[in-house]
Amino acid sequence: MQLLIIKLTSPDATPLFAGLTSKKAESSFVPCEWEDIRKYQRGSKVVLLIPDSEVSLAETKIPSKNKKQMLQAIPFALEDTLAEDIDDLHFSAYRENDDANVKVAVINRDRLSFWIDLLKEKDITVHYILPSLFGLTIAETGWSVDIGEEEAQVRQGPHNGFASSLDVLDFLLPQAIEEHEPEALYVSGDSLRVTRILQNQDIDIRAGTSSFLVNSESLEPALELNLLNNFSRGESALKNINWSPWKPVAVIGSLLLATWVGMFMWQNNQARAQLEKIESQITSVYRSAIPGGKQTDADAQLSSMTSTLSQLQGNLNAASVSPLPTIARLAPLLKQFNKMSIKELGFKRNKLQVKVETPNLSMLDQFKQAAATSQLEVTIGSSKTTADNVESTLVVQEAI
Repeated sequence: MQLLIIKLTSPDATPLFAGLTSKKAESSFVPCEWEDIRKYQRGSKVVLLIPDSEVSLAETKIPSKNKKQMLQAIPFALEDTLAEDIDDLHFSAYRENDDANVKVAVINRDRLSFWIDLLKEKDITVHYILPSLFGLTIAETGWSVDIGEEEAQVRQGPHNGFASSLDVLDFLLPQAIEEHEPEALYVSGDSLRVTRILQNQDIDIRAGTSSFLVNSESLEPALELNLLNNFSRGESALKNINWSPWKPVAVIGSLLLATWVGMFMWQNNQARAQLEKIESQITSVYRSAIPGGKQTDADAQLSSMTSTLSQLQGNLNAASVSPLPTIARLAPLLKQFNKMSIKELGFKRNKLQVKVETPNLSMLDQFKQAAATSQLEVTIGSSKTTADNVESTLVVQEAI
């Protein structure tokens, strides 16, 4: 992984810059301008090392093996040791395995936003934010200690350490050694000060690596405690994505989308023109078939013409036959029974329905017998008898 490391001792300080690559595992911090840093950020993950006073490092035991529950429990587990309200703080955590203690980095949410915005103003997107002491080398068999002009940094391991003013170090260092004594201290800077603090303790003090040197082997493990982990202030996570490699894909996708939209609009216009032509034809037929029709919608016009045609055909469906052959056979019979008058004639479900009036019922029987000789089947659908005549509905169809 290619890393661009920026180290700031204060927001207004000149930035210190170092670069690490797969071929360059160690690099020295050098002062530079923001303009120079911007030139090197392409293709690199940007690591910002901020003053240690901004961050608190802690360690705690969380029984839950569920990561979400672990993150929810950390603020309450550390609440008594923190000077600020936990609602104002952001917690980044790392646990090597389910049974290990949880390493925690804590920072005020507003201060974390401040550092993010600071780099945004410089047109730099930051990927990792860590306390400065994680820039120190991890000692092989002990702790790394750097004594600066005003501050001391102690890195106890990949995710452990503390920083303090020089005066406070006189109390913190012996106490830390008493709790967990290292095999040796690797000191850079004023090693005599450390020797004086620990003059009554039997501990090996050796020469350490300068804090102006940074190496991949010591820095990369600390990235697990990135302060940006799970941090959100309502911004879209998409802002932190490098979209440059996707620009050609986006251009091609846009062209394909534009082509598809154009084809869709052309097909839609073609279909609309065809529909208007069909509706115009329907209207023309409707006006000629039903001169007095008042329908204006093509669907309503088509429905009206279908209904009218159905009435003219006796409600025929697609499987119907014409009533004309049956009427042709029935007409001669009706002439034979001149006292039988026809009141109404209809055709429904392939059957001819004839309402007739006869002087008596016997004439209906005679008519049925005569019809049978003409291959017609006559049944009486309904009948009403009065003193003067008989009204009846006959259902006539060809005999099977």
